[in-house]
Amino acid sequence: METLELARRLISIPSYVGKDCNEQKIAEFLCEYLKQFNWLEIKKQKVVENRFNIIAQDKFPTQLLISGHLDTVLPKTGWQTDPFKPVTQKGKLFGLGSSDMKGSLAALINCLNYFKSTRGLMILLYIDEEYDFLGMKKFIQEYKNKIKPDYVVSGDGYDLKLGNGCR
Repeated sequence: METLELARRLISIPSYVGKDCNEQKIAEFLCEYLKQFNWLEIKKQKVVENRFNIIAQDKFPTQLLISGHLDTVLPKTGWQTDPFKPVTQKGKLFGLGSSDMKGSLAALINCLNYFKSTRGLMILLYIDEEYDFLGMKKFIQEYKNKIKPDYVVSGDGYDLKLGNGCR
């Protein structure tokens, strides 16, 4: 699946946190998608009932940790189109999460297509970034003494600029 096609697919899966919705469906989809990269072990890290982080890791000590979140903000009124039906207009992709962070997730994950294996890679796709950081808190609790990556890269950027820090 090409990056744009994957981004469209991710946008079409609602992943905001509300009484009738959470990240479970997008997480299940991405777990299945990541299985094609057979050198990665895919783990579901339970955070709370029916909500989990995805950790994809090769068999080597982690040198590079790539992270991204699975949730979006709640859909708000004012959309001119259905926020879960991606639309391309004037070369731009529109849909809930297209820039934060489903487009970035698609790009990060599809980079794996350029490798036959990796050495020292861990990918963390975590829940609840837009709300209470439950997924990141759980990951840190479990992994803070297990890995010591040389680099940590988050695809959740701001204003198309590289940054050096995170809230």
